[in-house]
Amino acid sequence: MKTWNNYLTNVMMVIFSVFCLLNARPAGAALLFDNGDVPVLGWGGGNIQAFALADDFQLSEDAFIRRAEIYISQYNDPIPEGDVWDGTVEWWVFINDNGKPGDVIASGSGANIISTDPGYIITNRTAYKVSFDLDQDVFIIEGNTYWFGVHLASAYPALISGTALTWDISATYFNLPSAKSRGGNFENWETGIRDRAFSLYGDNAVLVPDQVSYSGYWYFRGCGFGSRLSQSFIPQASNLGAVDLRLGLGGNFPAVGSVGSIIMIRPPIPAPAGNQLQLGSPVGIATASILAEQGQNSWVRFEFAAPIAVTPGDLYVIEWNTPGVDILSWMTIYATDADESDPYKDGSAYGCTSDYFYTGTISPNDDYVFIAYSYNAVNTPASGEPVVVQLTDPGTGAAIDATVTFQGGVTAAGTTSLTTSQAGEPLPSGFMLGDPPVYYEITTTADYTGPVEVCIDYSEFYFGFEGALTLFHFEDSEWVELESSVDTLNDVICATATSLSPFIVAEPEILVHIDIKPGSDSNSINLKSKGVTTVAVLTTEDFEAGEVNPDSVLFAGARPARWRLKDVDDDGDMDLLFHFKTRELDLNQNSTRAFLTGKTSETNIRGVDTVKIVPKAKKKGRKGSKK
Repeated sequence: MKTWNNYLTNVMMVIFSVFCLLNARPAGAALLFDNGDVPVLGWGGGNIQAFALADDFQLSEDAFIRRAEIYISQYNDPIPEGDVWDGTVEWWVFINDNGKPGDVIASGSGANIISTDPGYIITNRTAYKVSFDLDQDVFIIEGNTYWFGVHLASAYPALISGTALTWDISATYFNLPSAKSRGGNFENWETGIRDRAFSLYGDNAVLVPDQVSYSGYWYFRGCGFGSRLSQSFIPQASNLGAVDLRLGLGGNFPAVGSVGSIIMIRPPIPAPAGNQLQLGSPVGIATASILAEQGQNSWVRFEFAAPIAVTPGDLYVIEWNTPGVDILSWMTIYATDADESDPYKDGSAYGCTSDYFYTGTISPNDDYVFIAYSYNAVNTPASGEPVVVQLTDPGTGAAIDATVTFQGGVTAAGTTSLTTSQAGEPLPSGFMLGDPPVYYEITTTADYTGPVEVCIDYSEFYFGFEGALTLFHFEDSEWVELESSVDTLNDVICATATSLSPFIVAEPEILVHIDIKPGSDSNSINLKSKGVTTVAVLTTEDFEAGEVNPDSVLFAGARPARWRLKDVDDDGDMDLLFHFKTRELDLNQNSTRAFLTGKTSETNIRGVDTVKIVPKAKKKGRKGSKK
């Protein structure tokens, strides 16, 4: 629970609550807030073109939001293109101001806009789901109230009955507040009680150490009444979320020492002379919020109301001050080895002062004990309960490709990601991938305990026998078949594994014996021939060729022109003989093998035989020179 001063909280929220994360975004985005779907009947929406509409929300964890979904409809269904909506999306995030939108803390244009029809009908109008990326990651503080605003158009048209798009009402929370602003003038908010249907996606935000000065021998540096101590440092992350200081016993510290204790993050300004250090205006202010008493030296946390933007590689200064209390004592570290190397090489400790000039360092090799933290966006938060993560390969769009459930909980937060490819380890014998083939690489930086349930959505891929699908996990250099459950209604397959690594969704196939051009040893094929190529599927002790569905058969990409049952190999049982138009075969001069695929009523089949392409293309000889 955060305990900083209310005044500083409000100021920091307005100035610093937006942080555009400059690092690469993790793959995928988790559902952070769901305001419900649209009602089926009886409720309309608000004009989202003539007005900027907004609805309030809260998150249960600190997070970065990066994607939104809203439900819209139009009086003249379906939504026409061009004249009604130009396809642009404007969005805002506001702080709450007495039950209505207040100051804007983030705004931008929607990107990767996708409109889909989820099948909702509102008073004879289709409700479309419009999803879009925010063009910056917006930091949201858990438990605080914000407003999410949207406008669909690059301008604010006049009110025209019967043509405007509407942001539809939530079926779940339709009696809760919402707001609208005519023409996007945010000084004229009107509030109502029809909540909007929308969802927000992103990743949880956790503090991770960025700069650590915590090694060597220690002693304490104290100052008198009204003085300050400072430490320079060079962040590597693009944001600063908190700073921990190791503070020592002095006066009534720590019982009193944390009250009113503040830090300021200041950029340095080159001083006019000497080795003085002059400080610029603060870019961040934080008060002591967590006191971990450990006898005569204690860790005190200074957490900013929201991450402050810093430039990686630039020099900054942590200035610590306890106004009106004569008890400054900050633990210092100094060199431990013979050559007196600097324990923290990216900064120095500065001594007592009562203004913004520092006459020099205590010692070039001395530093105060501190840890500077940055916020990282993670989609796998620490929890003793099961943690569910929805994953999307960035290359496949906005659809959820897989869901991972850490059933035993997560002991250290991290990022779980998914990448897909069409190539991977050789398949297990007797199984084949769907069309197109896909391999799933699932990884995580989180620490977790217990088994992991992996569910994969295969709705975008073709399989011949859904009920026979199996999830495989690559373990110890081989594919391991997992006990799988298949939801054929929603096209999802699930299984439990003990670790993460490559996964595949596969269905069984039978390898059958085929004979290309029965009676020919060379299986010669002239691709220019206007005739047919014969291929036999042979009956064996384990397989009856007559069970093959001829309409399912493909040979080298071609479908059969005709077929019949015949004892091709004179062994007393009936084989299935196919005729394919040679010019339809997907072969070339370099082909040495050809495949036949098909289906029975229960499984897939696949067979292969050698081919010899004739005639080979003649090589052109070089012309000799005339003598």
